Amino acid sequence: MKKIILLLIAIAAITAGCKKYPDGPMFSLRSANHRILGTYKAIQYTVNGADSLSMLNDSIPFSICLKYDPVDEVNGGFAKWYIGKGKYSIVSSSWKLIEKNKKIAFSYIFGYYSNSNSYYTITWTILKLTNNETKWETINNNKEYIITLQKQ
Repeated sequence: MKKIILLLIAIAAITAGCKKYPDGPMFSLRSANHRILGTYKAIQYTVNGADSLSMLNDSIPFSICLKYDPVDEVNGGFAKWYIGKGKYSIVSSSWKLIEKNKKIAFSYIFGYYSNSNSYYTITWTILKLTNNETKWETINNNKEYIITLQKQ
């Protein structure tokens, strides 16, 4: 009996260091691509550690819809970002999971109506990815942004 308990403790200690995302889960039967698909709203948002969710919702309350694009295997999928209470898309982008599904990269195109199109990519580190919630972190312009999104 003691050997079984020691074996379980050893397995738990070994697998605890193997978590893909710092905030869990340790194990999932669904792939990261399938867990991340859906429509989300922000439930937590910090800038340099300061709670900024009310500022985000007061200025541009949004939701994000991540969909998979079976035609575009390379880029993964497309995202539509919505503003306000309606369904007005303010930004469309492509997204893909990178670095063994530890990061998500969004690529936006600017200058759609001009002759010089330029792309902007922002990459978020995935801290948590469950079936109903995801948490991302990025650093942009020397500021740390952390957002927690919950499926609607």
